[in-house]
Amino acid sequence: MSLLDVTKARASFYAFLNVHFIELPDETFTGILRSEEFLRVLRHLKRSREVHPEIAQGASLMRAYLSSTRALDDREIANRLGVDRTRLYRGVPAPHGPAPPYEALWIGAGEESRVLQEMARIYAQSGFALNAGFRERLDYIGIELHYLERLVVNEISAREAQDEKLVQEAVDHERNFLRNHLGKWVPSFVSSALGHAQTDFYKGHLQMLEGFVEQEKEL
Repeated sequence: MSLLDVTKARASFYAFLNVHFIELPDETFTGILRSEEFLRVLRHLKRSREVHPEIAQGASLMRAYLSSTRALDDREIANRLGVDRTRLYRGVPAPHGPAPPYEALWIGAGEESRVLQEMARIYAQSGFALNAGFRERLDYIGIELHYLERLVVNEISAREAQDEKLVQEAVDHERNFLRNHLGKWVPSFVSSALGHAQTDFYKGHLQMLEGFVEQEKEL
C-alpha cells in the first residue's frame, strides 16, 4: 500500500470513528449500522493484521453486538444505543457516567478558558470552520477528530500534487495536534468511559478510538 493510500485510509477512519460523536443513533442511522456494508467493514477490521489490536478487538465487539441484537427492530436498537451514547458522550451526573469528552475537562481544573481560546486560535489559523448549524464547544472530541480529518485531507492533496513541502507541513500539523491535544487526553477519557459503557457496541467504539489514536501517534 502506497503512502497516499495509507493517508486516504486514515482520513476515512477519522470519519468512521467520528460519526458516532456527531450523529444521533436514530432508526435511520441504526439501519445503516445493521447493513451488510457496515458489517463487512467491521469484519475486515476484525481480521486485519494491519490495524492496531485495539481496533480489531473493538470491531469484533461492535459486530458481536449487532449480531446478538438481530431479533430487535431498529427502534429498539436506536433506543438502547441512544441511552448508552448519552451516558458516555454527552455527560450525565457522576457517578453514572464519565466526564463528557471535552478536552478542558480532562487536562486539569481551571483550563477551560485557555483551552477554548487556544482551539479558536488553531482553527482560525488553519481556516477550519464548523458546519453551519453544528453547535458544540470547540474542545469537543467530535470537533477535534474532524479537525484532524481535515488535516489528513490536506496531506492527501499535497501528496497527490507531489508537493513535499506541503506534505511535511500537513504532517507537522497533525503531529503537533495529536501530541498537544487529542492524544494528550483521549486515553484518559477512554479508560474512564469503558467502565461505564453498557453495550458492547460502544465498548467496541471506545476501544477502536483508543487504538486509532495510539496508531496515529506511532505513525
